[in-house]
Amino acid sequence: MASLLLTLNRRYPEGAFVLLTEGAGAITAQIKLLVERPRPAGDSIEIVTAALDYSYPSGHVVGYVVLYGFLFFLVVVLYGPSFVRSILLGVFGSLVGLVGVSRIHLGHHWVSDVVGGYALGTAYLLLLIVLYRLIVAQPAAEHDARPP
Repeated sequence: MASLLLTLNRRYPEGAFVLLTEGAGAITAQIKLLVERPRPAGDSIEIVTAALDYSYPSGHVVGYVVLYGFLFFLVVVLYGPSFVRSILLGVFGSLVGLVGVSRIHLGHHWVSDVVGGYALGTAYLLLLIVLYRLIVAQPAAEHDARPP
């Protein structure tokens, strides 16, 4: 949806980069298969709903950090201070911050799964930001720096 909205507003590179956030899911799936860590179970934890795949790292956390983290970055870079900008930053930041707590609360993940998700998501997010700055922001800065 975010990619579509950006594309409709003629923010084509930004829409493409939002689509690239999906790559984090493929990496997460491969790590889960390599680690094969079982999800929490037993009498010491209450599980609200059962999940069927492996636990480490938390895919929800990785996905939220990458998607909403990149949208947070775009709002900071593309839009000046405003009430709407502040609301968007608060919403995106809250989603990133609260997803980890929710995964532990629901009994789907250990704390270390969530920490691993935040670490992997942050690494992928930083990679996307660096690529965005190299591919999208850099040519615009070079163009603006040329004398008329």
